[in-house]
Amino acid sequence: MRRVFMSASLVLLLTACGGASDPLEENGAVSNTQHTENRNGLYARNLADGDPSSINQNPAFRDLVENRPDLGDDQRAIKRTVNETEGVRSTMVAIDGNRVTIQARFQKRFTPAEKERLTDLLFDQLRAQMPRYDIHLTIR
Repeated sequence: MRRVFMSASLVLLLTACGGASDPLEENGAVSNTQHTENRNGLYARNLADGDPSSINQNPAFRDLVENRPDLGDDQRAIKRTVNETEGVRSTMVAIDGNRVTIQARFQKRFTPAEKERLTDLLFDQLRAQMPRYDIHLTIR
C-alpha cells in the first residue's frame, strides 16, 4: 500500500512539474495580460482632464498632476473658515484619515449662549465645506 501511494505521488509530482510550454514561445506575447500605456511609471491619462475619478472625494486620494489637491489645501481652507468667523481664531487643524480635529480660541468675551451659537454656526459651516470629514471642533 505504501509503494502504491509513493508511486502515485511521484507520478503526480512529475506530471505537474513538466510539459507546459512558455506562453511567449507559443505566440510571442504573454496571454491574459492587460496592456496599458505606461510612461515613466505613470499612467498616460491625465486625471485632471475631466475624468470623474479625478475629483478628490477621499482625503488620502492622490492623483498624478502637479497642482493636485492635497491635505494641506483642506487644512488651509478649514483655517480660513475658522479665522473668518468674527471673534474666533484657529490654533490647530489636524487631519487623520476621515477625522479632522480643530481647536480654536475665542478672541473676545462672549456669553455662554453666544459661544454656543458661534460654535454651532462654525460647525455647520465646516460641515458644509468639508462633508467628507468627521469634524471634531473645540473652541475655548
